[in-house]
Amino acid sequence: MDTSASVSEQQVQAIRSGGQLPEERPGPARVRLGEELPIFCERCGYSLHGLPQVRCEHCTVLQFHCPECGHHQAINTLRPAVQRALGQIRAWTLGLLVTFRIGYFLALLFAWAGMGAAWAYSYNYNSSARTVHFKQVELSSEMIAGFSIFGMSFGLVSRMFLLRWRRGAVIGLFLAGLIVTAAFIGAWLEYSTSWRYDTRPLPYSPNWLIGVAIGAIAVVIGATASWPLWAGLVKVFLPKRASEPLLAWQRSLSERPSDHALSELARDKVGPSSHDNGR
Repeated sequence: MDTSASVSEQQVQAIRSGGQLPEERPGPARVRLGEELPIFCERCGYSLHGLPQVRCEHCTVLQFHCPECGHHQAINTLRPAVQRALGQIRAWTLGLLVTFRIGYFLALLFAWAGMGAAWAYSYNYNSSARTVHFKQVELSSEMIAGFSIFGMSFGLVSRMFLLRWRRGAVIGLFLAGLIVTAAFIGAWLEYSTSWRYDTRPLPYSPNWLIGVAIGAIAVVIGATASWPLWAGLVKVFLPKRASEPLLAWQRSLSERPSDHALSELARDKVGPSSHDNGR
């Protein structure tokens, strides 16, 4: 009696639940990848949610085929909201990087103008007569060291901000021209503000020109040695699987699209022509 009663109760439950016993009920349907959230065509905006997924015969990637415009879109494509957020983050990041680089070069060129003004003159202050006697600067070890260290550091760092251009020596010459111009402007401003004192000689003395030339040469040397030094440090301190992609990406910044196309074309094997096959 107990058995028949239990069977009848199970049958009643099966009828109430749709005609299946509890142990015979199927589990929840497995949601396929790409169907968790609504997705839209990247080209025309057509809703692709619920459409069948097809596998590409060339790359074996599951894709949606848009019936509106015929566009093929991978099932793991980011949603439009995520794409907009990533685009905004990328735009802000690029803007901050460009602003930082512009500020860096403006600040350093201002410092080079200060170098030109600071080394333009040497002076003696007469406390009893309360007068200042200015004279043209004399070449000294401090002057040589200051221009050399500052120029070398400026060339090393500035070259890494300009990886879109290939030739380090050419970039060094360009940077050297900028710092020489800034130094001349700084020295001229120092000379032109001498109205409070006695007349000064012109600041462009041979010793001052030698100091600026030392700084320009140091900039060229630093810009030329920057990339080989950086590549060597990356290979020494980073594992090979990390150093090679990093250096390859940085090299690609200076490659033109035409260069990449030519390199790909050079790797293609040339097969026999139709005339050779007919022979």
